Amino acid sequence: MLALIIMIIWQMGVGPFFNNLVPYGISMNLESNDIGAALFLSTALSIIGPLSASALASKINRNTAIFCALSLQVIIILSFQSEITWIGFTIRIILFQLAWNFVGPFLMGWIASLDESGNYSVLIPASQLGGIAIGHGVIATLIQGNNLNLINYYCGGVIALSAILYIFVATRFKQ
Repeated sequence: MLALIIMIIWQMGVGPFFNNLVPYGISMNLESNDIGAALFLSTALSIIGPLSASALASKINRNTAIFCALSLQVIIILSFQSEITWIGFTIRIILFQLAWNFVGPFLMGWIASLDESGNYSVLIPASQLGGIAIGHGVIATLIQGNNLNLINYYCGGVIALSAILYIFVATRFKQ
């Protein structure tokens, strides 16, 4: 159950951040077609995340890999400040999606490995969508005007919290 809560908290940050990339791009004076191209590239290249997770699963310390990827997401989110070029925008969202899709399979596998009954594993999609929905709800109540930096701080904060909780919980359970 704690693993699902960590998934929810993580999704409270990653989903709303990703879903706000169009307003970020517009606020950085990027053209709409350039924002679309950046989103296309990041989504197309995001397949590298789970492929890397699969290739490295038995070769790396998963706790370290997950913590590093979550930390990278926080750094990327907090780097969205003021004007960013299209290249900077694109590289950031590609790295963000790679980290997102690298961590996801590890967290889902972790949840499944802790769940002998299978009752919690089937709730993974609900925890992901629920976390994204909760994140949007929190952001909607916090936002005053067009304060995209507040979204950054919120999303970065909940992802950092999920990283800390993950390390705390994962080190107490056998993998």
